[in-house]
Amino acid sequence: MVFNKVHTVQDSVHSVSMRTQVGTLLCRRVTLIGRDTNQLKMRLGMSILQGVIIGVAFWDIAKKLPAQQISFLFLMLQVVAIIVYVYE
Repeated sequence: MVFNKVHTVQDSVHSVSMRTQVGTLLCRRVTLIGRDTNQLKMRLGMSILQGVIIGVAFWDIAKKLPAQQISFLFLMLQVVAIIVYVYE
């Protein structure tokens, strides 16, 4: 990664290209993740835990009664709402 790289400024609405902007932000994010390994471990652990919970919820859902499938749908809506709230 190259830090403090000077890009040529264009005479347009945007000073640098979209590719340059995305590349700069990606490098910054990778650097921050590399510095804070505890956050990386926590996010990975949370994703695995969420996957296990959702997997258990999906276990044999087709064999259950329609009333139980409706409660499963309600559970999924709650999980999505919690995930959206947490990552906001």
